[in-house]
Amino acid sequence: MKLQSIREQIVDACHDLCRNNLMCNLGAGGNVSVRDPETGLVALTPSQVRYDTMTAEDIVVTDVNGTVIEALDHRVPTSELATHTMIYREFSDIHAVVHAHAPFITAVTTVEDGLPALNYEQLYFISRVLPVIPFVMPGTDEMAEKVSAALKQSSAIVIRNHGLFAIGGSLAETVVRAVVAEDAARLYVYARSIGQPKLLPEDVKKPA
Repeated sequence: MKLQSIREQIVDACHDLCRNNLMCNLGAGGNVSVRDPETGLVALTPSQVRYDTMTAEDIVVTDVNGTVIEALDHRVPTSELATHTMIYREFSDIHAVVHAHAPFITAVTTVEDGLPALNYEQLYFISRVLPVIPFVMPGTDEMAEKVSAALKQSSAIVIRNHGLFAIGGSLAETVVRAVVAEDAARLYVYARSIGQPKLLPEDVKKPA
């Protein structure tokens, strides 16, 4: 089976994201992929499989253009295949993508045009303001193009009324960014429930 180690890493990441309440609302709220730096092949979560019960055998392998290389007979790649593979074609240094229908970040960005940083973690791992792009139909080439363009400005972005995309040089880095984004949104909701939040001071900078 191709990319066995990467398949196992993806399953572990899905379980981690579920434990952090980013992806298991309906069992499979998002998708995860990793590009193998050596072969250029991409391992992705399959469509319509619960992430809390997924196994390494369920993971689908494609090339960077989305052609299926290896999959169980009844497994097909995530419906967001076009977005994942376009990101890899556009960013040579990116090797992991996490898309999550995370409830707090999705809720906040139906109200706000961006998520401003209340804590240093968001600034350090993502950006001072997490960008939001307008809703676009899931699974389309248009979505792939707009998400890829937005990710050139920030390592995590949100599609309004849909969910979060995070990218990184490794799967571990990317999962951290996704968790930080959802934690930042949860903090923002809590702060807004008791008043107007004070944002992270402008003179606080991310290390060069």
